[in-house]
Amino acid sequence: MTNAKKAKPPFFTGKDCSLSTVNGWIFSIKSYVWGEESEEEKVKIATSYLSGVAKTWFVGKYVLLDVLPPFAEFIDTFKVQFSGADDARQLRVSLERIRQGSRSVLEYSVEFQMIHMQMGPTADPIWVHHRFVEWLQDDVRKIVGLNIDSEDTIDQMTSRAQHAHEFVVRENARRSRSSVPTTLRTWGTQVPTPTGTRTPSKKLRDMSPKEFKSLRDSGPCFICRHPGHMVRECPNQ
Repeated sequence: MTNAKKAKPPFFTGKDCSLSTVNGWIFSIKSYVWGEESEEEKVKIATSYLSGVAKTWFVGKYVLLDVLPPFAEFIDTFKVQFSGADDARQLRVSLERIRQGSRSVLEYSVEFQMIHMQMGPTADPIWVHHRFVEWLQDDVRKIVGLNIDSEDTIDQMTSRAQHAHEFVVRENARRSRSSVPTTLRTWGTQVPTPTGTRTPSKKLRDMSPKEFKSLRDSGPCFICRHPGHMVRECPNQ
């Protein structure tokens, strides 16, 4: 058993009832009372970190009771009292406003999942999947859109989208380096860069979902299908 000293939770006054504050306090309290066996003691510890309006609420609601409620029931009642009545609508709006933008898929996914978890099991999984894919970067969305299954978890979608994002970043960097007029060395011969060369990203978008998954899992080059080198090093570009 560890003897590490637990960090004390913050006091909750009831003045700031934003979702982040309410859920943050609940998380801190749950962590602090973890390991405590007595339900009543858990509630007593939790209420010792209430002050102001929140303390007044607790006294008014529970002072006449002979026995305090179970900890989980207290937390549920607390959340209903201090989080807005339109939480579900606010969370839905928040999820609709998220964009990947210039961030990595992992950063985008963390913010997305934090809100999704607060929505609970009532969130329509098809709607959630659609929203996650819809606001990925355009190039990433075009690559992964057909490879998302309705039964995929957010983590699975994140993994696929992050692989696509890394590919897009590499391709954008390659195109940037080749934007200055130059010649390409192909099989030892200097030839002008052809107009309308088919880019790897275009080839990737033409792949079937099954082919994309197979290549992603096995690790060969996305262009020539041979192992041992990255796309940017492929002689068949």
